[in-house]
Amino acid sequence: MASTYLTRTFQSGGNRKKWTMSMWIKRSRISAASSADNMLFQSYVSTYTYCPFLSDDRLRFQDGGGGNKTTTMKFRDCNSWYHIVVAIDTDLSTADDRYKIYVNGERITAFDTSTNPSQGYEGEWNKAQLMNIGRHNGGVSYFDGLMSHIHFCDGYQYQASDFGETDTTTGEWKIKTSPNVQYGSEGFFLKMEDSSNLDLDSSGNNKTLTTSGTLTATKDCPSNIFATLNPLDNATSGTQNFSNGNTTFETNKQCRTTLGA
Repeated sequence: MASTYLTRTFQSGGNRKKWTMSMWIKRSRISAASSADNMLFQSYVSTYTYCPFLSDDRLRFQDGGGGNKTTTMKFRDCNSWYHIVVAIDTDLSTADDRYKIYVNGERITAFDTSTNPSQGYEGEWNKAQLMNIGRHNGGVSYFDGLMSHIHFCDGYQYQASDFGETDTTTGEWKIKTSPNVQYGSEGFFLKMEDSSNLDLDSSGNNKTLTTSGTLTATKDCPSNIFATLNPLDNATSGTQNFSNGNTTFETNKQCRTTLGA
């Protein structure tokens, strides 16, 4: 998405203690200079609720002043799509269950940092304020890559299996195109498939977001991966020469693709 991002201002009726964000993403840039230079989603007034990739490619979730999780796992694959689910319910009696993070159907349990919120904690996400998909509120830290099938479920803590399933033939984790989930009053569902309505809400809530920049439709999707240029296998130093979902390479050096002939 580079410098393109989506925004919407939450209303006052959202649930700040229980919610789920599910999204399919494909990274174009890794090991960015900033500590949060690949922002998935973020909301801010006095403290942040945000979810970025850090400069060392770990995933971090920070829920205001309540708690945080930073994965041990690093996300350095620019060829495959990741299904990431952040599921919150701070009312739960088991502290470790209040923040759940899933990647490709598996719950993450290995964290380099892990602080649980107090029971009943109300975070900044879903507060009556601006929320961002694909950037930091300060106009920096844009997500560089592709996004698809973004679900925000207000008032529900879902599992990854509510949004995805294992293909019985290939064994791969794949999208449930019509998941049986509820969206609550503030929720939305962005398929990001139709080139004329990439920011259209398909949840029934009519919470269509505002696009800043240009959203570009792509045939590369979680169920149909296309070859792109590989920033991990090129004759230049760094990844600053790559753009447009790693389909543009602005140099006269050599670069291989992510899929062989």
